[in-house]
Amino acid sequence: MSTLLSIYVAVASLSVETITFVRISAMFIPAVGVTIMRLFFKDPVRSAGWRRFPVKWLPAALFLIPLAIHSINLPLVGYLNSMEIPWQSWLTADSEGIFHAPESRGWGDLTMSELAMRLALNAIVGLIIVSILAFFEEIGWRAWMLPKLQQGFSPRRAVLVSAVIWALWHVPFVVSGLNYLDEVPMLQMLVLYPTGLIGAGMVLGWLWVRTRSIWIVSLAHGSLNNWGQFAFKYMRDGSGEPMDWPWLYTGVNFSLLLIGIIVLVTLGKETTKN
Repeated sequence: MSTLLSIYVAVASLSVETITFVRISAMFIPAVGVTIMRLFFKDPVRSAGWRRFPVKWLPAALFLIPLAIHSINLPLVGYLNSMEIPWQSWLTADSEGIFHAPESRGWGDLTMSELAMRLALNAIVGLIIVSILAFFEEIGWRAWMLPKLQQGFSPRRAVLVSAVIWALWHVPFVVSGLNYLDEVPMLQMLVLYPTGLIGAGMVLGWLWVRTRSIWIVSLAHGSLNNWGQFAFKYMRDGSGEPMDWPWLYTGVNFSLLLIGIIVLVTLGKETTKN
């Protein structure tokens, strides 16, 4: 289904708004697949952990991936920009301590506390929206596919295989331009994007094995998609601005792979009892 959708995007002349809609719609494909398996093959999700929400795993779900990304790549960005972070110019207050947000944001003029509130609200609302969308992916990848892989593999190997499959599922979206960055060469994206997704998939799989909770993995997936890039959304990206996106893209995907490997090695041959 991802390949067919990507072919449609590649051959059709779509507006930016339509491509955004298609990109969001693609997140429903795993849930559609699970529905098909249930209705026509009598093979539903056995246990998605609907009533399971282990709070002790919430910090890991929310912060592990974003912290891994930012702890490595904020210093990288600083190094590439003469030891300074190239924040957007409006994030520097004027002589009276007022921040003048771009008109496109609709925030107006803000004090420091008002800006902090706006950023926090943006982060929370963004996480909620993206996590809801991520739920429709996770019901297929982690709640349906990963338990089946665990029937034939150790938890560690099952998580790795599921992460590779999940990463490869995204490749057609890169080729078609559905997930594409103009600032990063296509070949680099084709190599690094699935590499980083394998790392992210290992973290999500690790969380599933540890918690068996669809809510925890959905929040972690939402955190990856939203908070994982949070600081970088407020950096300059115009023509001639001091941002080296290919290096940043490399750093982000390397950090995902690194944190994925770290959590994967903590999984033994037996699952942890919850």
